Amino acid sequence: MLRLRRQIGEVIVIPSIDCEIHVLDVDDDGVVEIGFDADRGVEIVRREVYVARRRAQGRRITGERDAAAVDPET
Repeated sequence: MLRLRRQIGEVIVIPSIDCEIHVLDVDDDGVVEIGFDADRGVEIVRREVYVARRRAQGRRITGERDAAAVDPET
């Protein structure tokens, strides 16, 4: 994971997919509002939506361990 500290108004760029992430606001509780600019072909979804779709398709989730590969003795 890339962890960045940015201020309101700054932009993070993902050049390989021509996407910009804009830091729009941070409220008093630390909740960050971000905006995305990307080509129409770039799908942007919340992680829970992505996970639900992958599970419905019977596909693995990035970052999750395969339950069959976990040794219950360790």
